[in-house]
Amino acid sequence: MFNNEDFDLTENERAAFAALPRERATGDLLEERVVRQLRSNGYFSSRDSRRRIAGWALRAAAAVFLFAAGALTERMLSSRGENAAPVSIAPSRAIETKPSPVQRTDPTKVAQLEQWI
Repeated sequence: MFNNEDFDLTENERAAFAALPRERATGDLLEERVVRQLRSNGYFSSRDSRRRIAGWALRAAAAVFLFAAGALTERMLSSRGENAAPVSIAPSRAIETKPSPVQRTDPTKVAQLEQWI
């Protein structure tokens, strides 16, 4: 319909089409003027791009530092847990320990309970 020019137009339609505003092609200088105006307004300054790059670099360095610090902390804690002597949190005086309920029960009863677990 839109690309088919085999239809006849009435005089009113031809006059309406002729009355439509015509646009001329923009020149090559339009792009240069727009870029120059944007640069003068500060949208394309090289100083801002350097600051933006420095900000991203600082954020990336902080992320790497946090990752390395976490990995190092985890490594130190896991190696300390294997080699370090256990730390007693009980007071220095001797405390009597009560036997656990499992120690007081019959071995056959324990075996029956283990079957259900």
